[in-house]
Order: sequence, then structure tokens, then C-alpha cells
Amino acid sequence: MANSSRHLPGYRGWTKIRRRDTTEMIVGAITGTLTRPQLLVLDRHDQTGRRLRPVGRTVPLRPDAARQGAEHLIAAAPGHP
Repeated sequence: MANSSRHLPGYRGWTKIRRRDTTEMIVGAITGTLTRPQLLVLDRHDQTGRRLRPVGRTVPLRPDAARQGAEHLIAAAPGHP
């Protein structure tokens, strides 16, 4: 299928729009240590609000992002699965 758009010098017929949606996530798990996490497994509550469902993970964290994230991590309570 051929593109019917013509090239016109100095004119752009297409516009690229970047969109970013945000949502709240819970860090459900990490790899690495609490003081130097390597990546984060992200969860959201299910429709009942009682169970967590994994929805994604981060890319491997750079050292500065790992340090910033480590400031907010705490160990799970005893008996936590």
C-alpha cells in the first residue's frame, strides 16, 4: 500500500506526540539487597484491594537510582510470604 502523502520542502505533515501515563505501584519484591537493589518488581492491588498482582518490573537500576530507592525500602515483617 503506497503512502499518499507528498513531500513538501519545509513542511511537516506528521506530528509525533509522546504520551505518558502515570499510576501508583507498590514495590512487591526486589533483586539485590535492601541497600543496593538491582531491580524492582512492581505490583498493584487487585479489584478487591486485598491482594497484590505483579504488573511489571524496572530495568536494572543505575547506582544513583538504586541509592534513592534504597532510602524508601524496608524489610518485610516476619511471616510475610
